[in-house]
Amino acid sequence: MRAYPSAVTMMLFLASWTVSAVQAQEPGERLVGTWDLSVADSDFGRTTAADSIHMKIERADDRLVMRRDLHFARLGGARFVTFDMPTDGETYEAETADGAQNVRVSWDGPDLVLVTEAQSNVGPVEVVDRMSSEDGRRLVIDRLVDVPGMGAMEATLVFVRRE
Repeated sequence: MRAYPSAVTMMLFLASWTVSAVQAQEPGERLVGTWDLSVADSDFGRTTAADSIHMKIERADDRLVMRRDLHFARLGGARFVTFDMPTDGETYEAETADGAQNVRVSWDGPDLVLVTEAQSNVGPVEVVDRMSSEDGRRLVIDRLVDVPGMGAMEATLVFVRRE
């Protein structure tokens, strides 16, 4: 009879320790890792749907180091973008397959916000990505793309952590 309450007590202790460890994790640490786009769980809205996106975030505290490898069959294949910049909200240059882009990275509570400005054949395009991960296993990017002549387009990209 005594073993049952001890076993229950031990299970509750371990469960509470695990939950506390996850909650104590810094929000930026939840973003660190290698991520794959879940096309089925994403909503591309009116934006161009990617066939695949692989993203690696190496650091996300006071500096963002991230590489995105994107594949768009309809846009001619592979693309990439590399970010290595402070998260201080200042504008920095990011390296992409299509040339330089101006990017501002900052924290908004637990969310990492990237504002990218690039020139296109229709004029300046602004992309706002709000990245969040509540559990460190699923990363969500709420995206707002403002294209001249097309207006604002919204998308939600869902990524799963690569094990």
